[in-house]
Amino acid sequence: MRETRWLQKVADEPASRGFPHAIVAYADLGAHNAEEVLAAHCESANMRGIRQSLIQHKVDPAAKDPRESPVWANNFRLMRKFNLSFDTQLFHPDMAFGAELVGAHPDVQFILTHTGLPMQKDAAYLEAWRGGMRKLAERPNIAVKISGFGFIDRAWTTESIRPLVLETIDIFGADRCMFASNFPVDSLCASFHTIFGGFREIVRGFPAGEQRALFHDNALRIYGMEH
Repeated sequence: MRETRWLQKVADEPASRGFPHAIVAYADLGAHNAEEVLAAHCESANMRGIRQSLIQHKVDPAAKDPRESPVWANNFRLMRKFNLSFDTQLFHPDMAFGAELVGAHPDVQFILTHTGLPMQKDAAYLEAWRGGMRKLAERPNIAVKISGFGFIDRAWTTESIRPLVLETIDIFGADRCMFASNFPVDSLCASFHTIFGGFREIVRGFPAGEQRALFHDNALRIYGMEH
């Protein structure tokens, strides 16, 4: 909450020109004080959404699986109460659960981060990833951030990620995809200009309107920054 207040203070400074225009904060929806935490975040005018990973239990043995928590399920209803979007991470084996969650809350905007985390390069793995992504994309209230390729391969190139980028856009449509940097994490493998230069090269042949949507307009709409 302190970080959210600090970011709002930065945005309110005249010299900042409103940056950051939107804040996506963290809240543990499995906590009993989740409503209090969300209310405190929403005291900041630029607050737009919550981000909580749904894979943490797979990488941290001490973390709880949100699918097993009635508290988490009950608190998720607060997203609509506070008019917040929900950013999350999912591995492809959990995308069926993700699709059920998205479908159960059609009035909440979901954002899948890091291109759905295609963590391996073998054909069987990628086919399973595609299947999960298609299942999610059936729900109209979910968008996807195309980012995080440093998780997959620190030595990635524009050509090595091109198929994943184009398949993601094909599955979700250009109106539900956003290019994102994953900075500062991905600075370990590439500069900001290298990352976005690669994205620009991959969609160079797209219509101008779709390019603008992928780099700008979709984020503006999906995160409610149009006003």
